[in-house]
This record gives sequence, C-alpha cells and structure tokens, in this order.
Amino acid sequence: MSKRLAAVITNVDSWPLAEESLKYLTTNSSHLTEVILLNNGSFTGPPKDYTIQYPFNFAYIEFPLNEGANSVFHKMLNVLDTMNNKWPDKYNFDTVAYFHNDFMVREEGWDERVLAAFDKDPKLALVGFLGSNEIDGAGGRGLGTTSSYMGYEYETGWATKAEIHGRRTIGTESAAVLDHCSMIFRISMLRQLPPQQASGYAPHHFYDRILSCEVLNRGWHIAMMGIECDHFGGGTGLCKVPHEGPEQGVLNRNELYKKWLDEKKIPWKEEDNNLDFLVYTEAEKIFLSKWRDETHFIPVKVTPDYTVLHGPMYVRQ
Repeated sequence: MSKRLAAVITNVDSWPLAEESLKYLTTNSSHLTEVILLNNGSFTGPPKDYTIQYPFNFAYIEFPLNEGANSVFHKMLNVLDTMNNKWPDKYNFDTVAYFHNDFMVREEGWDERVLAAFDKDPKLALVGFLGSNEIDGAGGRGLGTTSSYMGYEYETGWATKAEIHGRRTIGTESAAVLDHCSMIFRISMLRQLPPQQASGYAPHHFYDRILSCEVLNRGWHIAMMGIECDHFGGGTGLCKVPHEGPEQGVLNRNELYKKWLDEKKIPWKEEDNNLDFLVYTEAEKIFLSKWRDETHFIPVKVTPDYTVLHGPMYVRQ
C-alpha cells in the first residue's frame, strides 16, 4: 500500500535532539507513513548516514539555506510532489505532518488515528497534538489549552505533563488554534493557504496562529488529538547533550532575520544579540493587526461541533 502521510522532523544543527525524535517517530509510525528528516540549512552536516540506520520508510532531505521555520510548510510540498511523481507506486501523500526536532511521538500507530480522522471528516484541514478551542484578544490560547503530554524525561531533554499547560485529552476535539510544534495538514488544503515568503509574514513565530485563522476563515475544521507525546518547550535551548560546532545552530537564522528586517525597513543594530525577540514582536504585530484589528476575526472560540464564534463574549465561558 502506498504511503499516505509524510512526517517531517525539521532540524537545524541540533542533531542529538533530532536523533531522539527520529527514534520515537520511526518506531511508532505505521507502514502508511514515510518519516522525513529535514536538515533546514544547518551549519554542520549530520553526524551519520541516517538512511543506513533507517533503510525503510525514511528519507533525508537538505535545504541549503535556513529560510526560517515558517517557510518549511510550503517548501516541503515541492519535495513531496517530486516523491509522488517519481515513485507513484510507493508514495501517494495526501497528508503531511510537521514536527519540531524536540517533539517526541510516543503512541504506537499514532498516524493511523490521524489518517482515520481525516478520512472521517472531509472538512478537516489541520490536526495537532497541542491546541486550544479559543484564541483570546491578545492572540493567546486563552484557557482552552489541551494536550496529551506524558511528562517523560529523555536523553536530550525533559518534558512537562499535560496538566501543567491545561487540560489532558485522549480523544479528538475541535480546536481554534494549534501549536507550531505539531501541525498536520491535508495537503490539498495547505496548498490554498498563504506561503510565508509570498505573503510577507515573518520567517519565524505566529505562523501557527495565522494558518489556524486561515483554516477557520475558509470554513474548514481544526482538530486537537490526544496523542501520547512530549515537547520540551524551548527545545534546542533545553538540550542536555553538548553540541559540536556553533553554539545552538538556530543562530544561523540571524542573517535571514537581518535580510527580512531590512526588507520591512525595520531598524536593528549589529550589536543586538536578540534578533529573535525583535522578529517575534514584529510577527506579533502582523498577526494582530490583520486578525484582530482589521478583520476582527479574534477573539474566536470553536464549539465542540466546529461552530466558529467571534467576539469576547464567546471566549472563556
């Protein structure tokens, strides 16, 4: 049977994290899934040939430059199209999952549950493992955050249980927003959403909320699934294994950040060692100016039957 789901782990230099994430994802995925490790413009190459370690149901892909986490969602579609066209008997991807490299999928057969949810609901465009049924007026998840985080400790980091972040769930629930750490799209619907680079959105931050709003605005559904998993929450910065090469590879985003800030005519200083915070604040402005101030789409709450309600009177009831 052709593989339907491409599960992508995006990594930038933090190879120990990626290796542990890869171990759990490959172990717990079924024959319906191809696990893909994406090297998103790392300074350093992989420490080993992962295709030897994982000779089946695995692919390794490299992007030569780090163009930010947000561009990956649409850039990977070209890769998946090539795989579908070149090996049509092997691949028939209609769904793509994006995971951070500090995200650990611990439930065996998780992908079968996810694919069953997409098959059951033709309006389902997006699934994730950390989300909320509301977006409040500040752009946050309000009081609706749910997950099935296990709170295990790992070789490369540690995690917190679901109850630390909100409510634990084991089923499938309607959602208004998902977290960037785990976002799974129906590919035909993802193609209709605005790519980061073409739309002018920031290269990092807030794209998870933007895409969630885009999905809801089109009348499609978002689901939060209680899949057993863990996320370190800060990921690379929490890694317990010493890194070789430059300190924390995500710093290679800085050149991209400078280019983007210049294009937007946003001032920055060479001595500024926290460009990520500057990009974060600009990304927040972009998100809130459109979805709150211009369109008044948020605050928004999604009821259990996927009805979308707008306005502060519907949030935090």
